Amino acid sequence: MNLNEFRKLLGADPREREPESQLAPPSGPEFDAARREAADFEDTLHAAAEVPAPDDELLEHLLAIPEQQPRRQSHWFAIAASVVVAIGAAGLLWNILRPAPSLDEHIAWHYALDGERLMAMASTEFDINKAQEILAHFGFSATAELQGRIQFMKICPGYEGESAHMIVQTEGGPISIFIMPGVSGEEHQFEFDGMQAYLVTIGDSMAAIIGRPEQTVSAYGNLVRGALTRTS
Repeated sequence: MNLNEFRKLLGADPREREPESQLAPPSGPEFDAARREAADFEDTLHAAAEVPAPDDELLEHLLAIPEQQPRRQSHWFAIAASVVVAIGAAGLLWNILRPAPSLDEHIAWHYALDGERLMAMASTEFDINKAQEILAHFGFSATAELQGRIQFMKICPGYEGESAHMIVQTEGGPISIFIMPGVSGEEHQFEFDGMQAYLVTIGDSMAAIIGRPEQTVSAYGNLVRGALTRTS
């Protein structure tokens, strides 16, 4: 079980204590941190949900407002308002306690969101003019060689603003490329959920090349660097 799968398990049951059917519970500092994070959020949620309903004095004050609703309805409205406040507070605290995702985590999330769906939409009939418009929108141009390989492209959520999600045909089969304007970092390779990603720098931006491990996506690093140019 990898870290992403373990986080999904904790999201379904933050109090998960390693089911008996799991013969080899995941261990390591990153899994321990995920357990603590989920447990802290669960404690915060329980505490927020226990916010008491307004007392009688506050209810009497509410009942003194002109054109008021009947007392019984006001009481339940006040309780409902308390629950809404509690849930909102829990959500805010979760965002505060939860660390910002790393670039690698964002790429894994992005691919899980629509990677396979967009791969299925790839076609040799894709309008290359659309790809040119998207690239120009982000201040990029592509060589004729790369344009001839593009089989789908769209604008997607990015790590720091929007990004371009592109499907490119190669000798080893189609691969995904995320173009992330303004994102900086070190070139490196990592794996997630049975996929492999290789990050390359393009001027002041980065691109993530994603495919199956047998496609050896790092081999396409020079192709991407040489085929994409920053125009603005």
